[in-house]
Amino acid sequence: MIDVDNFKQINDTHGHLEGDRILKAIASILKHCARGADILARFGGEEFIVALQDSDCGGASQVAVRIQEQIRLLSCGQGERKCSITASIGLSCYKTSANMPIKTPEQWIQAADEALYRAKHLGKNRIAVHVADEPKTNS
Repeated sequence: MIDVDNFKQINDTHGHLEGDRILKAIASILKHCARGADILARFGGEEFIVALQDSDCGGASQVAVRIQEQIRLLSCGQGERKCSITASIGLSCYKTSANMPIKTPEQWIQAADEALYRAKHLGKNRIAVHVADEPKTNS
């Protein structure tokens, strides 16, 4: 799950047309970084989901880093009002795909959303990972 950092500020400072341009640019980045079998969706507002097929945590992390690097190349506004664009990403994945219980799309989305919340809470412009086949800790 990908969320554009400070998107309301982008809309408020640079206008909704510029915000829409940024969302379209990010959608293009996601399409470029995904493979043909992957599923891309705008989840709402400035959030997107990329469902990677046949990919473990290592592969998902590589895609997330690539997406984040490409988004960092974007900017909006001009002159002194020019600002960079960043995104926070929450991943939910298996370390291995062998003999893992099946999860519903809703369960994957909830876990990715919780990881995204952690990324935002830790300072934005980060990737946080929920590993589905690791036991939960009480910390």
